[in-house]
Amino acid sequence: MAQFGLLGEAFDALQEDHPQAINLLRFLTLTGCRRGEALGLEWSMIDGKRAALPDAKSGPKSIWLGKATRRLIASCPRQSQFVFGIDD
Repeated sequence: MAQFGLLGEAFDALQEDHPQAINLLRFLTLTGCRRGEALGLEWSMIDGKRAALPDAKSGPKSIWLGKATRRLIASCPRQSQFVFGIDD
């Protein structure tokens, strides 16, 4: 568990300079989601306490979002249709 604390401290130190990358890494850490699934996550896929992925590696999949994950997503700017990126 101490390693998670150190990871959080490292994320905090880099948050200001690399907010999108750190938000993505936090999401991956909190959910266990695959990188490609997270990068393809669209705002329209968020449904309350879950993210509905229509085309995950093994087919449609739900990712259940805990409070910390929902707070993280809510803090992300809506720059495009993607939660963790921009269209281009």
